[in-house]
Amino acid sequence: ERTHALDINGMVIGGRLKISFVYNKYYFDESMISKFIELYRIKLIDILEHCEGKDEVEFTPSDITANSLSLNDLEDVFAIFES
Repeated sequence: ERTHALDINGMVIGGRLKISFVYNKYYFDESMISKFIELYRIKLIDILEHCEGKDEVEFTPSDITANSLSLNDLEDVFAIFES
């Protein structure tokens, strides 16, 4: 039994991102899910292109395995090193 009407799972296999969409057919019809998947793909490409176009590396707390830090905390840490 599913706990959600839509599950999105992703993993990298052999250097390629694989994403699966599992949905409750009583909540969504196939054409709605197809449109959603296409929009998801477009937005994911937008994000990738944005990140590839950055001149500087931007870190998030998860990049340095400090998940308990907020983004503001992380910025404060980097500010100390930039001083």
